[in-house]
Amino acid sequence: MDNQNKSYFDDLYGKYYLDLFGYAKSIVKSDALAEEIVHEAFLILLTEQDNLQNHTNIFAWLVTVVRNQSYNELREQKSHNEVSLDEVPQIAAEQQDMVSFQDSLPKDLKPEDRQLLTWRYEERMEYEEIAKRLGRSYDATRAQMHRAKKRCAKLMERERKKLG
Repeated sequence: MDNQNKSYFDDLYGKYYLDLFGYAKSIVKSDALAEEIVHEAFLILLTEQDNLQNHTNIFAWLVTVVRNQSYNELREQKSHNEVSLDEVPQIAAEQQDMVSFQDSLPKDLKPEDRQLLTWRYEERMEYEEIAKRLGRSYDATRAQMHRAKKRCAKLMERERKKLG
């Protein structure tokens, strides 16, 4: 991404983030999930930027993406009766009982996901610090964390079902 495109993207992000966040939150009723949905929308914008150069209303396009992502998330949670992403650290902490955070995570969780979640929730690292350690951008790190929490939640739900 050249400097002109980065500046354009940064301007769009600054201009529309709060409105998109509020819209997503009104649908999913969760700050954390709304924030992740908006970040995903901007990541999609980055990947689709070549196709959108002649689009007359980028904000309307972003609203559509946020709406679709929000409803997809609600459908997925409803159909799978998943553990909420916001509950992952709380459930792990509840299961802890003198066990380390890492040991309380699902055994089948990928080592990369385990490391990300440990940095974020046990070591209380900010996304910026995690991004620096990984040598990735802030947005890529947020997206990776979202996917790690999702995989963890699915594995935890599977373990809950096995236990009864």
